[in-house]
Amino acid sequence: MKGCTPGQVAIVLAGRFKGKRVVCLKNLPSGLILVTGPFKLNGVPLRRLNRAYLILTKTIVDVSKVDVSKVEDSMFRNKKLSVKKRKEFAAKEEPKRRVTRSEDLLKLQKSVDTAVLASVKSVKRMGSYLSSNFTLSKNQRPHLMKF
Repeated sequence: MKGCTPGQVAIVLAGRFKGKRVVCLKNLPSGLILVTGPFKLNGVPLRRLNRAYLILTKTIVDVSKVDVSKVEDSMFRNKKLSVKKRKEFAAKEEPKRRVTRSEDLLKLQKSVDTAVLASVKSVKRMGSYLSSNFTLSKNQRPHLMKF
């Protein structure tokens, strides 16, 4: 299965961000694709997505100034707790567990989004295109559409 070209706009088909348009940044060694919303436009952070959950479109955003050379698959994996930490964690009663992102990933998110937003703003109506959701109406056939 083919990957995507950097800067290509894709539509997410499943998961928390389904229907959102995202910008592909890089094909990772694991076979997943690194994408971003950018977060300021549609709320999609830097994420790894499988190609099977994306519809690639013909629309391309210039991402030549975006530096994602330091991004690796290991940055997105959760840290495993030791047995001692797990027992301590289970003993505590916390109301709700929140997923937190590491400081490095947050800094990377800001730097990537500023570069992507600059190129998005240079194209007329690209910001509104990325911030709108993809939906189907009655009698629309996605298998006959050209993206």
